[in-house]
Amino acid sequence: MRQKLLWVGMAWRLLIALILALCLVPVGSSPVAALSAEDLFQITYEVSLSKTAIQGNEVFYATIQGEARCKEDLEFPYSLVNEARITGLVTATHQASDAKVTLSSSYTVTIAPFPNKKNEIAQSSVVVSLQFPEESQSGTYSVVGESIEAKVTVLGIAIPATKYLPSFQIMGLVTYVASDGGGDGFGPTLTPTAEEVNTNLFGTEASFPISSIGEIMETIEAISEDGTITLTILEGTIALDKDDNPLTSLEADIDTSPPPPPKDISIIGLAYDFGPDEATFAPPITLTWRYDPNDIPEGVAEEDLELAWYDEATDKWVELDCVVDTRNNTITTSIEHFTTFAIIGMVTSAPGLESEVPTAIFRISEFDISPGEVDIGQAVTIHALVTNTGNLEGTYQVTLEIDNKAIETQKVTLTAGAKYTVIFKISEDIAGIYSVNINGLSGSFIVKPAATHEFESASTRTPPVKPINWPVVYGVVAAVVVIGSLLFFLARRSHTKSSS
Repeated sequence: MRQKLLWVGMAWRLLIALILALCLVPVGSSPVAALSAEDLFQITYEVSLSKTAIQGNEVFYATIQGEARCKEDLEFPYSLVNEARITGLVTATHQASDAKVTLSSSYTVTIAPFPNKKNEIAQSSVVVSLQFPEESQSGTYSVVGESIEAKVTVLGIAIPATKYLPSFQIMGLVTYVASDGGGDGFGPTLTPTAEEVNTNLFGTEASFPISSIGEIMETIEAISEDGTITLTILEGTIALDKDDNPLTSLEADIDTSPPPPPKDISIIGLAYDFGPDEATFAPPITLTWRYDPNDIPEGVAEEDLELAWYDEATDKWVELDCVVDTRNNTITTSIEHFTTFAIIGMVTSAPGLESEVPTAIFRISEFDISPGEVDIGQAVTIHALVTNTGNLEGTYQVTLEIDNKAIETQKVTLTAGAKYTVIFKISEDIAGIYSVNINGLSGSFIVKPAATHEFESASTRTPPVKPINWPVVYGVVAAVVVIGSLLFFLARRSHTKSSS
């Protein structure tokens, strides 16, 4: 009797699973059969990385969270789905060479129980260990989670649902430092190995944790005593000295005798010396400088103020790309290294003052990428403001580079003091992270992978007619008939025995 009940139960489970499979697999030209599953539920996943600076064969982690969301109340047979499984892998692609490596060959996220009511959400997450293979190149990598398959389970039987899942998800960027020639495989030996960086910024002493590869482990923010300067070094920044060792100290103070600027250039306010000299930061750190409008000399336009750094190798002041906020009297820039910095301004309109050599001097600013995330094929607008701060008309060439390749060039001719906004529009057909550079101003945008299929309503489009997959139909119908006959035979046999 128990064996008979077991067979009956298994037969019913198989029958229901076959019905669900028939609903999930489009076998004819009816749009309802093809679209109903996607109209009812959605499966997605998101990822985050534990760190973005990796050394040698160091292990780091990705947290992968799967989510199932009901768009409508699930009716039979979809209401019988009790779990979903997402299987994938994690890869990384070198941004310069396009070399691709596998960081994790497989992971599985199980979402159970599966939601069955409208707007109901079920989530599950898994932490996956990641590691760069030996011989991986040093550099910046784009880390991607790639889906292998997705399945929903009903009464213990798995039904494919991979087509309802994005093919991959961009996790982010990591900086990888390879082992130096093999050795013990644990990456380069850095000397000295720093455990903390001691700071004396604007007279305030402190210490902050730093890793053996120079990664700042806690955000550093320092403000000068008079509130003029704010220096921000974000957690995760790689801070190295001139020998590529982790920084052990940071200093910043007033430079009482800064190098003199060129003729017709004035230093506005005080100059500050940041050290140690030749310290480098990746990504660049943020420097915000507040100025007093009363310090601006006659003939210097406030909107043309600039932050500059002193290059000891060439004995020259070098202008930085910066943003001038004349309303709040601040100038903001990003810096990659330490030296002496100051606000400078060029005298262009002082009464009776003429430059000895008329010159066109161009400055490019107000760089912007919009939007920062787009779908495949969607346009991205990139613009920057070109200003002729000199005293002579001239022509300036502006070049747009995507992933270090020149894409488009525009020539701008401006009279002295004139400004012009250069606009580029591009679109990409492949998902990924794209770096952008316009004459030294840099940024990036993301092209998202194709989203879970979203279909128009039947009233707004005519679905393509697909040929009926008769072998699938015949197979499912035959299976239903066989299982139905088996159930009928078992039920009749039971009735006959009970009657006798």
